[in-house]
Amino acid sequence: MQPARTGVRRPITQPGRPGTGALPAQPVSEIEGLRSWVAQLDRKLGLRTYLTLAAALLALACSIVAVVLAIDARDNAASSDDIANLEQEIATLQGAAAALPATAGADTTALQDEIDQLEGQVDDLTAAQDATDKRIGVIEDDIDDLRSQISDLNGSGGGN
Repeated sequence: MQPARTGVRRPITQPGRPGTGALPAQPVSEIEGLRSWVAQLDRKLGLRTYLTLAAALLALACSIVAVVLAIDARDNAASSDDIANLEQEIATLQGAAAALPATAGADTTALQDEIDQLEGQVDDLTAAQDATDKRIGVIEDDIDDLRSQISDLNGSGGGN
């Protein structure tokens, strides 16, 4: 038994022509097999090349998008001056909001006093109107009494 050999396989020479120096003629089916193997290898290599180029193109597009986003983020980022201005505006608004309850309390007290005065005036006017209504009612009753007395006088004096 011979040990297994590694490496390139040499074609089998035709019997009766050992050591002729010229390459022996290979069978047609073996050449066709090699051609199909080379064609299959070419297809695999072409597919791998295509996929590698597609991956490289995708990586290039992703890197371009990343650069554009980084530039946009840099342009839209708040600067220290912007932050300082915002802090100053917030402090101003907080100061105004702190002073607001004191002035609002004074305004509320003044408004409440004015409302109390107006309610007092309305009560006085209502009482005066009630008194006037009572006087009118008494005067109307007096007028009715006078009319009935006149009519009684006219009725009794007309018969004399």
